[in-house]
Amino acid sequence: MPVLRDIVLRIHREHPELTAKHRYAIRTYLPDLADSVPETLTDVASWEERTRFQDGVIRRAAHGIAELLNSYVDLTGPLTLTVDNQELQAVLTRRSPLVTVLSGVSALPQPTEEAVRSYISFGDFEIAAALAKHVVTQDPVEDRRIRLLHAFSVRSTDPELSEQILLEVQEKYADPATLMATNYSLAMLHTTFHARPDLSRAHSLARKAVELADELSDPFARSFQRNGLALVELRFGRPEAALDLTTEALGILGTELPDSALEHHAIVHLNRARILQALGRLDEALQDFDAAVARDPYFPEYHYYRAGCVQLLGDAEGAIAGYERAMALSAPWPEPYYSRGDLRAARGDIQGALEDFGYVLELDPDHLDARVNRAALLAELDDYDAAMADVEHGLKLAPDNAHLLCTKGLLMMDDMEAARELFTRALRGDPNLTPALVNSAILDYDGGNFPAAIEKLTRALEITPQDADIWLNRSVALQAAGRLDEAASDYRNAIELAATSAQTAEQ
Repeated sequence: MPVLRDIVLRIHREHPELTAKHRYAIRTYLPDLADSVPETLTDVASWEERTRFQDGVIRRAAHGIAELLNSYVDLTGPLTLTVDNQELQAVLTRRSPLVTVLSGVSALPQPTEEAVRSYISFGDFEIAAALAKHVVTQDPVEDRRIRLLHAFSVRSTDPELSEQILLEVQEKYADPATLMATNYSLAMLHTTFHARPDLSRAHSLARKAVELADELSDPFARSFQRNGLALVELRFGRPEAALDLTTEALGILGTELPDSALEHHAIVHLNRARILQALGRLDEALQDFDAAVARDPYFPEYHYYRAGCVQLLGDAEGAIAGYERAMALSAPWPEPYYSRGDLRAARGDIQGALEDFGYVLELDPDHLDARVNRAALLAELDDYDAAMADVEHGLKLAPDNAHLLCTKGLLMMDDMEAARELFTRALRGDPNLTPALVNSAILDYDGGNFPAAIEKLTRALEITPQDADIWLNRSVALQAAGRLDEAASDYRNAIELAATSAQTAEQ
């Protein structure tokens, strides 16, 4: 039975344009067969200087392979192949109905530190952890490094085990370099990976890691640890402190390591850019995003995050171009498609937005925000069955999601009591959710409770005072309540705000 390599070679011979299109996915699974792709700084960084290890690379590549095979079978007919990677098996089973997948077993390589590093670099942390577990007691000289790699490999899937390993390493090795590395790793566990973050402990650990780096007088470590502490400060809600730390980190790199640790240069520029963006200093943020892109122009996430900043600056076309550049530099991943869809919806391109949200849900059926947004758009288009299907799927993931409850209420307006209860639940979760306020007010108006309708519409106008439709709705409720002067004033406000809309102005 053919394996993936056989099929990819066949596709390359018969339809090289398909393998060229999916070269990033092929590079992940079969690097020797991939068409040439531009290298990122991660690709060329030494292990000692590498600081970026991505989770999800295999998943992205699996979707790219699925789309490659789907395009091929559309031309040639169904095929069967043996697959030994669980992620790829799962994606093909879900997304490739004309591909019959047989489960294969791949022999693991010799358990060595080099093999563990290789699988971490590849993004296959499960195999990396299994190999590290085999190696950990084989060579006492390698014990410390392997244990640290093992802890890293399981940090997202089993953070408790990762912490246990790190604490054991600290107990066994008390030298400053090991304590620095383990304190940093423990800080990240308590910041990002544990189900219940402990930011106070994370801050103490990260601060100690900075102190140890300063004692070691290693410029790379000093910069790296400040960048780590900045992440903790940001999660603590102290962006100004995080900004100071990333600026210090860049200063160390610029003066002491101007021509090395290049990947880290780009990463710290990115992190400072995101902090500046969070502070609303968008022009400065864009400069740092530009610096990250200039240093590492083929890394897709930099284009993605830069596009978000460009969007906030009001350049919709530039943002779309950035999202599409991020798409072009990677195997499929949901985020740029979701962001482009969100932007398309805001610009009135409903069909384009639906296509993007639909594609996101092909990649990740449980992507909650895409479910929420697509359901709302489908409801606007009166496609109630499709909208309700998205709502029900989303509510299984998040039963108290205010946006989904509101959309479900909209879909059930014929059942006034059910809709009212859904809007009430939505407002319990998000008291400022304008659509829930407005539609709950409509139910109040239809039921003759004009004061309640006026109160909710007033709250909605406090949140979105530039919405002509809400002014119009309140004017109608005020008129029904006999408050004619106030109603006339609201009518005038609605007409002024909607001066460019002939239909609303006519109303």
